[in-house]
Amino acid sequence: QQTSSRKYKRIGRKVGNMVVIMQMISVFFAVTVCVAMFRSLTTSMLKEQCTNGTSMLAYALGQAEEGQDLNQLLDDLKNNMGCEFTIFEWDERVYTTIQQNGSRVVGTKLSGDLAAIVLDRGESYVGRAEILGVEHICSYIPTRDESGKVNGLLFAGISMEAAKEQINQTVKMACLVGAVAVILSILVMSFYIMR
Repeated sequence: QQTSSRKYKRIGRKVGNMVVIMQMISVFFAVTVCVAMFRSLTTSMLKEQCTNGTSMLAYALGQAEEGQDLNQLLDDLKNNMGCEFTIFEWDERVYTTIQQNGSRVVGTKLSGDLAAIVLDRGESYVGRAEILGVEHICSYIPTRDESGKVNGLLFAGISMEAAKEQINQTVKMACLVGAVAVILSILVMSFYIMR
């Protein structure tokens, strides 16, 4: 009777170990899928944040009073929305929150590729763009004069460095939740086997 009891315990341990291993594998795959989904979702949310940013900038400019400090307007929007903002006259940055060496980067030009999309074709652009050597997730929308002719554009963007920070925080949380799930499943199985 003791040998059969030991035999059942050994079989129980083997089955328990197999279950724990299977749980660890399934949690690993679940976390991997979640990380990919979180990454994609976060990128989509950041694009939407930039699109909302250009919409808010267009609205704020429509409400701006004559002689209002547009740099202050952009700074306020940046503080509220977490995006960088720029106002272009045709293809030249005239007001911006983007700084280099402590100064606002004005007088610089829009890239030819983006100028072709937004200025020449009059289309909005949402995606990635390099600004002064830094990649951004961004939104550009054309501005028009009274006759409807494109005369410039508005920009809202988030640097990929800041975006990666947000994505990495989401991934770390997913991994932490996965690790806790694995540890809990091991503890539950150990308790079950020890009984």
